[in-house]
Amino acid sequence: PNANERLLPGQVREHLRGDPSSPLLLPHVAAARTANAGDAVTIDNVQLGMLVQRGRDWTDGDDDGGPDSTGVVVKLDGDGTYADVAFPTRTTGRPIETLCCRIGASNKFELQVGPCGLRDYVSGEGVRTDGILWVGKEAAFGIAAGHMPNQNCMVVGVDEPLGMAFVAPMERMRVPALPKKAISGMTSGSSSFVSPNGVEACPPSSWQLDLGPLVNVLNTDEGSEVLELFYEGSGGLKRRNCPVKSIQRVQDTWLWGCYAQRRQRVSNENWGIENEIMAFMTVPDELDASNLRAFRSSGNRFSAKSSVVHYKFGKRSQGKSSATLSQMLLCRIAVGRVLNEAGKGTTRNGTPAATKCHSEAVGEDAFACLDGCAAYPEYIISYADESAPPSHAATNAHNSPVKRNCRSESKMCVVCLERSVRYVTVP
Repeated sequence: PNANERLLPGQVREHLRGDPSSPLLLPHVAAARTANAGDAVTIDNVQLGMLVQRGRDWTDGDDDGGPDSTGVVVKLDGDGTYADVAFPTRTTGRPIETLCCRIGASNKFELQVGPCGLRDYVSGEGVRTDGILWVGKEAAFGIAAGHMPNQNCMVVGVDEPLGMAFVAPMERMRVPALPKKAISGMTSGSSSFVSPNGVEACPPSSWQLDLGPLVNVLNTDEGSEVLELFYEGSGGLKRRNCPVKSIQRVQDTWLWGCYAQRRQRVSNENWGIENEIMAFMTVPDELDASNLRAFRSSGNRFSAKSSVVHYKFGKRSQGKSSATLSQMLLCRIAVGRVLNEAGKGTTRNGTPAATKCHSEAVGEDAFACLDGCAAYPEYIISYADESAPPSHAATNAHNSPVKRNCRSESKMCVVCLERSVRYVTVP
């Protein structure tokens, strides 16, 4: 399906509750994130047949059979903020009840991910990661909730059209809730800003705020990681042409907070995927401690390759002294959904496609930010530009192979000397 025609999570409302055409109800759709035991169950990790337990916002008393009881997700909701769960009953004669639990509605999370990788409690052999038991459509009609295949498990639900039964373990197992996470270091896979971990954005633990907003890390292990990205390998610059003189880590809690809020918004608008990367960027004016908070990423172009930023977007002038240092930023960027030529225009319902995108492709390996707070300037790299200014041929060599025997560029007409012509014919 066309991604531009999908509703954003913020646009999904009650009218999708129970809608059989919702993409979230398809049994073959995989969760966006891997579920870890103890995580809150959300739209990002919920899966049909998932083993779950009562979560931090549980309000249904002992309807789940008591603490440490494990149930199974037996039905997903069309808007992704609820899930139907069934727990095994331990009271004789009490029927199995299906509970509708919040997994994001009203910012409440009533379920947490249960034990993962249990010994198969149905067959007794192998490992079981969910509560789905495929029995076939014909056999499903003869199975009822409350049936116990053995003393270790109980059928808590049946989906006859799909030919599956949902089976929960009878054993009580304590799964401690995982603590809320915080972003640290240069890790790009953090989920600190994604609900339900919606806490205040904490700066990385490696920051030394007592040293001021800029800290030189050139001769440290942290600086070595930056140099590895900056120099040759996968589109980097050459060490002999662009020696680095300093690498300053930016420690500004206000800028970090602005970026954190924007990153959460990108995640919410892109189905829980912020698509955060480390990439290089230039700015019109050089950054220092006095103007850090004037940094805005809107319209600035970036690339994961320092050579692309240096040659395409850097400020290079003829006769520039090699003693004058150039500046490049290594930024943490919430790329989100990328707008390209194929995605421009409007969607089927008339909504501008660009409003659903967070960055724009502006060439090979090059992108532009569409928001002022979509990037955090994590490192300021100052380096000497000792390479020769790129000629027209060098620029072509960088962008695309130079075609042999091509015609000349525009020249002045040899007759009137006033208008430019594409080709010159010499008699």
